[in-house]
Amino acid sequence: MPTIESDAFLTRDGLRLPLRHWDAQHPRAVIVALHGMSDYSQAFDLPGPWWAAHGITVYAYDQRGFGAAPNAGLWPGTLSLCADLDDFVEAARAKFPRIPIYALGESMGGSVVLAAMASARPPRVDGVILVAPAVWSRNDMPAFVPRGVVVRRADIAFGCTSRVRDCTSWQRTTFPCCASSLAIRSISTKRAWIRSMASSI
Repeated sequence: MPTIESDAFLTRDGLRLPLRHWDAQHPRAVIVALHGMSDYSQAFDLPGPWWAAHGITVYAYDQRGFGAAPNAGLWPGTLSLCADLDDFVEAARAKFPRIPIYALGESMGGSVVLAAMASARPPRVDGVILVAPAVWSRNDMPAFVPRGVVVRRADIAFGCTSRVRDCTSWQRTTFPCCASSLAIRSISTKRAWIRSMASSI
């Protein structure tokens, strides 16, 4: 059974994914944050404490194949990444039964969130927050991007452009706190984004 421990997320198949969390004293919302490609849970070290100070508990785990998670450098597949998100949300719901839970995905993490939401069994979240989601199709990808990355991003983003478009338009109309295609370029921009996102939850 998937379990949230103090320093790890124990998956249904027995992997221990390193976990970071920033706990609000009296949480009014919970964010499950997914990092981008070639990154890990530390990506949320800047916004995590600020959100926690403003009543939002944040959980971020190293996704399979990234950071200190098992099998670093090996692509685990979209289905595994989506299943982990779904399982983590269920474990968070058990821990916080009456608090809204949001899935936040940055870059590749945004694609994982979108893929999970478009699946037959989407995670039971109260909203989705996308930060510069990686949703380019192979035809939209600039020529200077290596083909290996193109294949992975296309796979993450459902492998089907029409489903990406359908899910993206549905997501934008359903969840008002979406920060779709947001580019974070500086610390001051990050701080402004952190404040505006926290006030919309």
